[in-house]
Amino acid sequence: MNKELIEVKQLPIIEERLKTISAEAKAKVEAALALECTEKNYKGIKKVRADLNKDYKDLEDRRKAVKKAVMAPYYEFEDKYKQYVSDVYVPAERELKGKIDDVTFKLKDDLYREIKAFFNEYCELKGIDFLDFDQTGISVGLSSNMNKMKEESAQFIDKVEEELALIETQEHKEEVLIEYRECLNVPAAVLEVKRRHEAIEAERKRAEEHRIAQEQMEAEYQAKKPIIGIAAGAEVILTDDEPEEVICHVTYSVIGTPYEIRELEDFLTLRGYKYEKTDKNAPNKKEDHDGATSVVGW
Repeated sequence: MNKELIEVKQLPIIEERLKTISAEAKAKVEAALALECTEKNYKGIKKVRADLNKDYKDLEDRRKAVKKAVMAPYYEFEDKYKQYVSDVYVPAERELKGKIDDVTFKLKDDLYREIKAFFNEYCELKGIDFLDFDQTGISVGLSSNMNKMKEESAQFIDKVEEELALIETQEHKEEVLIEYRECLNVPAAVLEVKRRHEAIEAERKRAEEHRIAQEQMEAEYQAKKPIIGIAAGAEVILTDDEPEEVICHVTYSVIGTPYEIRELEDFLTLRGYKYEKTDKNAPNKKEDHDGATSVVGW
């Protein structure tokens, strides 16, 4: 291709007097900065500042105009370059890349299928049915060596086989195996199972302590159980359905602290006794209890 098809015939020529302009600007600035600003002359200094800003703005406007004039031919050239060159090469490159990608994708997919088939066959040979090739972390590309990938796959499966043998020696090996199949990490799997059993044991101990506390409470109630007999003058009623069972209606007057009274009520409720209570501390309040509840506000 002829490289001389695109060339610059003549560089832009800009007539400038920047050094002269700079000398004049420095003189004006130095004179302005030498002025002492006071209450009497600050307005005059404001005018000097405004004049300097006006000069600078005028120069900036001229610079922008020069840039526009210089760049205009380039922008025109760039538009034509895009039309006659870029719009020819870029679409072609895009289409060729797509065709190449289609072929390389198929080649990589063929490699992937081949190594995965080897991996699955080796797993079957070792009696391992939960592994997937992607777990190996082996990268499959056009430059990948098939023999090396097979070697790495076999090493990965052999390592898993060794770890499965180690798991067989562990306590709770079935649970450890379940965890291992998720993470392929024996120490992590063992630790997770250990933590779970520690939590179960802690819960069992809490439940046992609660049961013992309940039994102790029941024993205390039994130890404090009063001897109940038929008081003189008590009304005795024989039921028709069960003539051999005696239902006694006995009236007691109990004096004690609120805590002691509540403790007695808890005992009666716990044992299923029916009782009637009149609270003298709360006149006109009378409650019947049939074992369903025994809580009374004090």
